[in-house]
Amino acid sequence: MPVVKDRSKCIHCKHILAWYDLIPILSWLMLRGKCRYCKKNISWQYPVVELTTAVLFLAFYLVFDPSSTKEWIQLSLWFIQITGLMVLLVYDARWKLLPNVVTFPLLTIAIIQVIISGTYIDSLIGAGIGAGFFGFIYLISKGKWIGDGDIVLGAIFGLLLGASKSLLCLLIGFYSAAIFILPLMAMKKLNRKSQIPFGPFLILGIFVSALWGNSLVDYLGTWLGL
Repeated sequence: MPVVKDRSKCIHCKHILAWYDLIPILSWLMLRGKCRYCKKNISWQYPVVELTTAVLFLAFYLVFDPSSTKEWIQLSLWFIQITGLMVLLVYDARWKLLPNVVTFPLLTIAIIQVIISGTYIDSLIGAGIGAGFFGFIYLISKGKWIGDGDIVLGAIFGLLLGASKSLLCLLIGFYSAAIFILPLMAMKKLNRKSQIPFGPFLILGIFVSALWGNSLVDYLGTWLGL
């Protein structure tokens, strides 16, 4: 649905929601998780996503600790990235799709962030790692294992994180996916043919790498004796 032209509405009765129905977290609490108009349940997904986004905003502010105009601009662009990545996380989890209408604007913003930071070489190498890795998987599987949205997401986190933290992001993504998937396979709730969206795990890796990537890379380097 068009974000600019359309209005938020109840997914059950399609009633257009007023501004006081859309206050993050508070509206859901005040309405006790039910639509004001048709009284049907509003998914817990909404307050959870809103709270998670707020926590991420705060975490990025505290870690980035902006003091100059340039740093404030970067943080503001990161806030846009966080919002878009949360949209992708939920969308991929529910519909197993990373829509271009979200990924391409985020890619454009990531390019702007690289231009502002001036980390051209490191960011290009990171983009090559992210997009190249998923592009290779896409080619050898002929698009059966992943979609082209993963390639764009790989380019996004590569530009944002640079080379070393992009590798860390992939590592976190695969390990977190394994921690989630293997117990479900052991309980026979998933099998090898089950379709599992990788985007949410990769986005988790993006957030962790962006916030604490430098410390984690240094720790892994020391642990591996590099």
